[in-house]
Amino acid sequence: MAACHRCDERLRAMIDRYGPDTFRCYIEAAKDLAEQAVRRRIVDLPNGTYTAEEFAEHNGHTDALYPVRCTLTVSDDALRFDLTESAPQTDGFINVSAATTLGAVVSPLLITLLPDLPINQGTLRPIEVVTAPGTICDARMPAPMGAGHIETGFRIGKLVTRLLADLQAASDNAFVRDHVMAPWQDSWSASFFYAPDEEGRLCPSPT
Repeated sequence: MAACHRCDERLRAMIDRYGPDTFRCYIEAAKDLAEQAVRRRIVDLPNGTYTAEEFAEHNGHTDALYPVRCTLTVSDDALRFDLTESAPQTDGFINVSAATTLGAVVSPLLITLLPDLPINQGTLRPIEVVTAPGTICDARMPAPMGAGHIETGFRIGKLVTRLLADLQAASDNAFVRDHVMAPWQDSWSASFFYAPDEEGRLCPSPT
């Protein structure tokens, strides 16, 4: 809360100094620059269509396997993640919404392919995530979703991590190859975003 209040204070001070029109102008410029940087990075991946599949296990009621299928298409400077062939939504709590699916796709993308680039709405412009309503990756009421983010969500993240690892390993860009990440989503590991403090020290969260 203190960090949010401090951010609010500094943001208001900046807008007071430069004016709302200039502020909006630079916000849009930041989005455009982020988009351009992401598109340049995607160009370093080999074009093509790639598919991987995982399974969510047991929906809390039934000991069954629920396929989670992702088809990634690399088209020059854009990525399309298609999860429409995933299992129909279930009556158990492993379903996720389309918004959660988006987060599960983008998280490994930011960590592995785009770790050095700014994150804003422009970052997402070259990224398309497609889901089908009524599936385990785009559930609708009254489908329960209580544990979906750590069940189906982790499966989505694992698929994306695996697909990106293969593509990054085949890249001609040494930076892209050096940031390949193996799938880890079957464990209770955690991913952290952190940055240097004012004195240049790296201080990740103790959690």
